[in-house]
This record gives sequence, C-alpha cells and structure tokens, in this order.
Amino acid sequence: MSEIVEPQPGHHVCDWAAGSASLLLQCRNYVARHFGQKQTDRLFFYMQESNPSTANIARINMFLHGVRSFQQAPASDSLRAPYFREGQTRRLRQFDRVVMNPPFSLEDWGHNDFAGGDPYERFGFGLPPRDNGDCAWLQQVVKSLKPTGRAIVVMSQGVLFRGQPEQTEEEDGRNQRADAEYTIREGFIKADLIECVIVLPSKMFYGNNVPASLVLLNKRKAPERKGKILLIWASRHYEANNPQNLLRRADCLRILVPWRAFGDLEKCQTLLPQQEKALIAEIERERDFSLEDIEWGCPPG
Repeated sequence: MSEIVEPQPGHHVCDWAAGSASLLLQCRNYVARHFGQKQTDRLFFYMQESNPSTANIARINMFLHGVRSFQQAPASDSLRAPYFREGQTRRLRQFDRVVMNPPFSLEDWGHNDFAGGDPYERFGFGLPPRDNGDCAWLQQVVKSLKPTGRAIVVMSQGVLFRGQPEQTEEEDGRNQRADAEYTIREGFIKADLIECVIVLPSKMFYGNNVPASLVLLNKRKAPERKGKILLIWASRHYEANNPQNLLRRADCLRILVPWRAFGDLEKCQTLLPQQEKALIAEIERERDFSLEDIEWGCPPG
C-alpha cells in the first residue's frame, strides 16, 4: 500500500482508523527505503482510533520506532467525531496522504446522528445507508485530502457493486429510485476520484474472511489517466494459510508492476526486470541483516 500511495518527505499522513498504526509505520519504511533514514523525521503522522487499548498500542509503536512527529487523537469514533479539524471549525483538516483499513461494512456507523445533516460536510455524494458505513469512510477520506492528495483504503468488495440504479417502468416494469450506495459510487466516478481498484484474496485480514479490495483515490490524476480507472485482479496468487492467507513478495510484484505501468502491457514488460532486480536486492539485504543478528548472538569460539 505504501509503494502505491508513495508518501514523500514533508508529507502529512493520516489514518482515521489507525489500529496499531502499522500502515503509518509502513509509510515511514517507504520513505526510509527511497529517500534515506534521515528523511523519515520529515514525515508527519495523524492517527485516530476508537478502541483505547489499541490506541495505546499505536502510541507505543510510534515510540518504539523512534517516531517523533505524530499527533494522536483521544480514543474516539472518527466517523461520529473526527478529531483533526482546521482550528476551531468543523472543517476537516486536509492531508497529503490517507492510508486506512477501517472496519468492513460497519452497521452502527452513526447514520441517525447525521440524518438531519452532517456538520463536517463530508457526505456530498449522499448519506450512506443506515446499516453500512463503507461509503461514509470513503467520503470522509475524500473530504480530508488536499487538492493534490492521494489515499489508499482497504474496503470490502461489496463497495464495488452494492446498490441498485434507478429503474423505470419501461426498463424494469416498475419505478425504483437509485439507492444510496449506487448514487455515492456514481458520484465518485463522475468526479474522477478513483484511480485504481485492486481485488484481493479473501482471509487477508485478522478476524475477517470477507474478500477485500484496495481503493486508490487521487484528487489530481495525471492528464493521461483522467477519466480512467485501472482494475487489477490480484485474488488468484497468494499463499493459503490458517487463519490468514498471505501475499508473498512475488504476489505484491504482480500488483505493483501493472500499477506502475497503469495497465500498459509493453511498459509492464519493461518494468518487470527492474522490479525483479529491486526485489532480489531487498531480499539479500534482509538476509544480510539476519546473518548479522545471528553472528552477534553467537558466543565467541
């Protein structure tokens, strides 16, 4: 996810459902790999998590990894009460990058609290359905992105197809209005906010067997990508495991190469040797670190 969203030194990066802060730390690792360890101090993190115990783990994680520049909201629900706002206003603060793995298809997300209107002005494409918060998360992400911002969000695959379009008697023999999720998804597409959708295998995340997807949002697509959405089917290649399936390095490469080529087959063929070489170099570095650890751990003689 960090290789796709590409955080840069100087960026402000937010996770509205931070958990143990692992996605933010992966953004830090990305900057260390591509810009050097010293540049990681120029990455600024913002995290909000509703579970107090998990929020404590996230804070400890930051300290253990030597992260100095982070802000953590008090443990609270970021859909009902988003913490990071502009000054004393209700306008959400905007970030360069947002990375998230929010709860899938959250039933009690706060619909009744916002039926009369959202003071944070997030639901411009429509109020999400009462029993599913997926579209609430996505609209919060869009509202909290800078005009040049990008985000990557883990979503259940249902967000890609749930909802019914408007039907007329001529089309379907009955009149039916488009429902909330269809209308919101249509709004995202018409606003050209979705850059890529990556379909993942099932059982990828703890405690959830629902097949997942990655939704990449970009408020400023490159000119050649405007009006296009790249679809990557990445659910076939994985390591079957219990309780979780795993994406191996080669499986990640099957995602990153078509992403970087944006579906251009000739460009994929050009990129593949470069990416393969970088992958092998990374594996060798990790092997050398492991051997060094073993050497330090062995007694003399």
